[in-house]
Amino acid sequence: MTINQSIRDVKSNLNYMKAVRRRLFWLKITNPRAGFYERLCLANDYSKSNIKNLANEYGVTCEEVCEEEVMAWQS
Repeated sequence: MTINQSIRDVKSNLNYMKAVRRRLFWLKITNPRAGFYERLCLANDYSKSNIKNLANEYGVTCEEVCEEEVMAWQS
């Protein structure tokens, strides 16, 4: 990997993170009752209805479903 390629990768990751932060901020405004993990799921293209269906299926809250999803992404 060359230095120029590394720089491009870092810039690409930075742009992605900025976009995610903007999306999370917008979701905080439009979904004030959603918790942190729920907003992360929404930012990653999960629909509210999909999250609710999973929560009903497992008998847990939407936040708990999303927390498990985020933990799975990290592993």
